[in-house]
Amino acid sequence: ISTVKLVRAGLLHKNIAVNRYYPVRNLFQSPVLHHGEFEWTDPKSEDEVVNITFIDKDGKKIDIRGKVGDNVLFLAQRYGIEMEGACEASLACTTCHVYVEGEHFDILPSP
Repeated sequence: ISTVKLVRAGLLHKNIAVNRYYPVRNLFQSPVLHHGEFEWTDPKSEDEVVNITFIDKDGKKIDIRGKVGDNVLFLAQRYGIEMEGACEASLACTTCHVYVEGEHFDILPSP
């Protein structure tokens, strides 16, 4: 057994008795992210309300109330609607889709 002084990235560690070489690793943890936190708040007024109808894989219609600006994937998860979002709503895949009927699509503003 020998005593060594471990130094890494400018940090000095105490003398440690070792019988093998163990690399020192500094572990960093980022703050917890609460994805979809906005979708867990209810609309503040009726002007913010958006009525959404989900149709599940069995054809069952599920009506929910969201608000302007909600992420549809996170909103579905809030209400326990089974919906896959492989990219966790980063718009990097195509597993969650929204289909807007023609009559409603025509009244949407241009992006």
